[in-house]
Amino acid sequence: MHILKIFFLLYIMNIVSIIIHECSHLLTSLLFFGGYEEISIGNLFYFHFTKKIKVSPIIFSGYVSVGQEKIIEFSYVKICVFFLIGPFASFVLGYLFYFQVSTLLFRLIGIYNMLSAIIFLLPLPNTDMYNMIRVVSYKVKTEK
Repeated sequence: MHILKIFFLLYIMNIVSIIIHECSHLLTSLLFFGGYEEISIGNLFYFHFTKKIKVSPIIFSGYVSVGQEKIIEFSYVKICVFFLIGPFASFVLGYLFYFQVSTLLFRLIGIYNMLSAIIFLLPLPNTDMYNMIRVVSYKVKTEK
């Protein structure tokens, strides 16, 4: 029973981590781009709260869509900040869990968040860095 409790807590903290990561992208899009097309928290079996907000009970990922045609109108700095703010938020959350809370479970959650931030910065498919490179490349091609 103790193991189930630990997995449940890890799953809840994963949900919190994803929501904080995606909300950092959302706030940046509102600040820099004046809006967003869609935000999704989770994957599979979406509940549409509004036309722009999708939430799933199965939460292992998420995204904030601004729209490629809209985002390329802005500066490279704003584009990069939009994509890098999520990993930064994940790293800060991991740092806080690891160094500010002394229990083993929260330290593991801190390590998970810091490792997630590092993975988000690798140019692997569906990571923040990969999407940033894709959008910046598209912007460079359209400016020629």
